[in-house]
Amino acid sequence: MAYEEMKCRKCGKPIQFAEGAPWIRCVYCGAEYTRTAKKEKAGEVQPIGNGGNPLFEAFLPAGWTYRIIEDGSFSSLAPVCLGIAFTGPGGVQMTFLPFAYYKDAAVRANPFSPQSVPGEQFDGMSLVRYRKRAALPQYAYERIAAITKTTQLRVEPMDAGVLKEKAAWFGREAGQKLQGAVHTEQGKFRVQVFAEGRSFRGYFATVQAYLDPGERTRTDAGRDFLKKGMAFLGAMYGIGGMASYDWGKAFDVLLLTPEGDPAEYEMIFDEFLRTIAYSPYYYAMQEAELRRTEQVQINGAMQRQQNAIRSSQQISRTLSETSDIVNQAYWDRSERMDRVWEKNSEAVRGVNSYTDSTGRQYEADVAYDHVYRHGDDTFAGSKNGSVDLGPEWEELKRG
Repeated sequence: MAYEEMKCRKCGKPIQFAEGAPWIRCVYCGAEYTRTAKKEKAGEVQPIGNGGNPLFEAFLPAGWTYRIIEDGSFSSLAPVCLGIAFTGPGGVQMTFLPFAYYKDAAVRANPFSPQSVPGEQFDGMSLVRYRKRAALPQYAYERIAAITKTTQLRVEPMDAGVLKEKAAWFGREAGQKLQGAVHTEQGKFRVQVFAEGRSFRGYFATVQAYLDPGERTRTDAGRDFLKKGMAFLGAMYGIGGMASYDWGKAFDVLLLTPEGDPAEYEMIFDEFLRTIAYSPYYYAMQEAELRRTEQVQINGAMQRQQNAIRSSQQISRTLSETSDIVNQAYWDRSERMDRVWEKNSEAVRGVNSYTDSTGRQYEADVAYDHVYRHGDDTFAGSKNGSVDLGPEWEELKRG
């Protein structure tokens, strides 16, 4: 007869489940178990994503549904932030948030950039997200609070051995992104959340990688100094994204259930952690967005050197060579970030946008309230609009 081995949750001793048996009693402590957990686990590793372009591959329990969501942890090293929200039987919810990178500081980098959440800022010019790196228990508390929209919660560390392989993988990935030797940490936590008069219990897991400033070589320090110098010059010409990063997360995963014993879902949670992987399509989206971001920065440098009232180039929002791998949610977020960058750029450079009767766009110094055009390359500005240049002159419309 075939047997399935499991560990008793009460005494920790190994026990065997006979194939087809509906229940079992632990011979050491007498605790009884049914096959409920086994039924919940039934499922398989499969592609997860939109249409024929899977974003991830992971274990998905039978009967569970999912939808693609956005994390919002945008940075120039990980500009695509698509995650997954799962729904299971009995109201169980599991949220997967993707990898992101941060600068280890809680200082506002750009006065024109709004602060998103306490302790975290996004610089629209450099496209860098600033977030102070915290110890794993504190980080877990902050992330769970942000996901559940409540601070009434408890976090208890657990054995995180199930994340060992994922930590090794992310150490290699982050080492290339952060350009240096990195340390990795993995954390798994038992969680209890109090919200809307109810108690939810479950699990949270994360993997982090970070550079240790105390162990950087002189070469590393020199490269970082060069980056900071380039970032300073880049800021003068409207180029961002040169600042170095200090740490990143491989993912955050939170499972909560409003009823029953959360231990019944721990094997599902662990199986998901072991199998979750980013697809080649996800990485292709990252590379496409990185190239687009670089083009935005280059165009920004060119515009800074042009005359304030000469026509500026329209930044293309289309990557024709990757159009077959870009979904609508990705483009919606990209367009919003383009708008944020454009308005920040105008404010920093001291210009306003104008449009002529044909729809052609121009930029002019904020000192002028009215701007006029004659022909293709002759312009005039007025501070009070009282000038009368004649019918051959067209007043441009403020954008």
